[in-house]
Amino acid sequence: RYNNVRPHEALDGRVPADVYFPSKKRAPKKAYVYPDHFETRKVDVSGRFSWHDHPIRASKSLCGATLGLEPLDDNIWRVWFRDQSLGGFDAIRRKVFDHPPRSECKQSPRSVL
Repeated sequence: RYNNVRPHEALDGRVPADVYFPSKKRAPKKAYVYPDHFETRKVDVSGRFSWHDHPIRASKSLCGATLGLEPLDDNIWRVWFRDQSLGGFDAIRRKVFDHPPRSECKQSPRSVL
C-alpha cells in the first residue's frame, strides 16, 4: 500500500509503484542436488521437518524447501539449505543449535548441477 502513497526523493517525487516493473528473468527451476552422503528432508507448512517421526523446527520461511542433513558425528547433523549452513541438531535430544562445534566446521557442499 505504501508503494502507491509515499513519494521518494530518489525517484524524483514519484512513488515506487510508478517505476516498478516485474523482472523478465526467472529463477532456475533445477532442483538442488545434495552430496550422496547427505539425507534430505522437506520442510512442511509449519516450518518443521520430520526426523524419525519427530518434528524438528526449521523455519516457516523454508516451507516446501528440501533441506540437506550432513552427518557430523554420532547423532549430530548439520542442516543445509542449498549451499548455506543453517545450523544443526542433535538427533537424540532433538535439540536445534545455530552452529555445530568449532571442530566440526567444514566447507559448504558442492552441488552436482
